[in-house]
Amino acid sequence: RENAYYVLKSSGVFDDFDAGINIKFTDGDQKLVMAGLYPRFTETGGYGVYISPLGSYVIGYFTKDKNNEWVWGTLMDWTNHSAIRAGMHESNHLRVICDGERFRVYLNGVLAASFKDSRFKLGKLYVVAEPNGQTDLGIAFSDLQLREVLR
Repeated sequence: RENAYYVLKSSGVFDDFDAGINIKFTDGDQKLVMAGLYPRFTETGGYGVYISPLGSYVIGYFTKDKNNEWVWGTLMDWTNHSAIRAGMHESNHLRVICDGERFRVYLNGVLAASFKDSRFKLGKLYVVAEPNGQTDLGIAFSDLQLREVLR
């Protein structure tokens, strides 16, 4: 995607999975930088879950318009959450569970959102950083885990 850094992209395609990663912002404007996961992402679109060092998160999806440009659709707008450790150099764990059309988002082990959406049934998993125009960007990712959904 334009204006996003794909830090990691899965080689395989997944439908239902449980993914988690630690994210720490180390440099950049706190009001602009964000990072997270693109679950079930394809050439035509997919979901996006971001956190920011301001202690907030957002959930949405990408599609392409008639000019083949990426367009963001919001499922849940930027929301502050007390489970997110705000500020630079704070480590936060983001976990996203995709189970059919049901999604659960955990922030540092706390269930932050649960919703249903059937736009994208499978795709790759991306780890992403969004500088939003920043030339100085520092984000540390660690402990990526990808598991099957336990039923």
